[in-house]
Amino acid sequence: MRNLIEYREGARLILNNDYEKELVSGKGHAYGFELLAQKDKGHLTGWIGYTLSWSHRTFADINNGETYYAKYDRRHDVAVVMNYHNKDKDRIGISAAWVYSSGSPFTPMVAKYIQPLPNYGGIELLPIYSARNAHRLNGSSRLDIDFFIMGKKRKRFQGEFHIGAYNVLSTVQPSRVTITVDPDTGKEKYQEKGIFGFIGAIAWKFKF
Repeated sequence: MRNLIEYREGARLILNNDYEKELVSGKGHAYGFELLAQKDKGHLTGWIGYTLSWSHRTFADINNGETYYAKYDRRHDVAVVMNYHNKDKDRIGISAAWVYSSGSPFTPMVAKYIQPLPNYGGIELLPIYSARNAHRLNGSSRLDIDFFIMGKKRKRFQGEFHIGAYNVLSTVQPSRVTITVDPDTGKEKYQEKGIFGFIGAIAWKFKF
């Protein structure tokens, strides 16, 4: 990939009418492979997919010109999908999906140093960061389940009743990090935050 665009380190975007000067150009490359096993006949159907991949970026004005992992780099990505329905005998069926993804990279603050204010009226703490995207969030996994009951088929209408859940095990899906203070030691630490936990769902579908 060529002519990629990114904001320079320390870019100022607020109240900046000439933000184009905060952009820098670079290059990147991505590679990997995917495997897929699929079964689409019989009462039990589904598929298993696996992806192993790398994605890098190189900008002369970012990370001291050294190559770093792209924001959306994912080392492993796994998906298992299963559907069971005996269409000839049963109106009841079940589907389930389990997915796993490696954590995304991020740039943490690793230390702070003290600097006197210009008027020597106090001090300020300035952060020190690691290399660009040198650390990762924890991986995330999720299990979704859906039970369904098909209504009796009529000439022009058929309904389906669904009851299921997103993230049945309510596992954390890390999407961001925040800095908190440990009440016991008084030291700052990173804490991973997710967006959604367990979410139940009920639905009725119909078709003509």
